[in-house]
Parts: sequence; C-alpha cells; structure tokens
Amino acid sequence: MDIPVADINKTASNEDLHTMAWNHSMFPLFAIDMASGQLLDVNRASELLTGYGRAELIGMSYQLLFPENERSSLRTTLLTISTPAVLKDLYIQTKAMQLIP
Repeated sequence: MDIPVADINKTASNEDLHTMAWNHSMFPLFAIDMASGQLLDVNRASELLTGYGRAELIGMSYQLLFPENERSSLRTTLLTISTPAVLKDLYIQTKAMQLIP
C-alpha cells in the first residue's frame, strides 16, 4: 500500500497537500463545473469505479455517470450546494452500464 507523506514544515504547500490527498484518496472524487456540468478533474479511484479513463472523464457531463431517472433531482441538489459536499445514496453508472451503489 502506498501511503503519501509530506513534512508540511519543510516543503509542501497547501496546494501540494491538496493534490497529494486528491490523487491518493481511496474514495472517488469528481470536480464539476456547475455552469457547464462538465467534469474538470477526477482521481484514480474515480477511474477504477466508473471504468472510464481519466481522459474520457475530463470534459464529460457528470450526469452521464448517473442513471437517467436520477439526473434531474441530482442536478437540483448540486445547484443548491455552495461548498464541497458528500452525496449519499446515489448509484454510479459505469462505462459497462452497471449500477454501483
């Protein structure tokens, strides 16, 4: 198991720490441009979960990762969020069209 470590007193900036945490998180993370609905960034866990590569995910509409019957309510929910949030009880639709809770 890789465990990222940084001595914040010596070299790592806040941006470095954020990048390290983002890249090495075991949880799927998606950065979304809410104006366009496009994915701006994803981490490796997002790739593993969805079956899409990073290059396929970047620029994709986030709505394509969710079942069609959940997309409208999800968009409404996301538009009301003003800070980073964790969304629960959703299904992700993979590249193979599998639904994963």
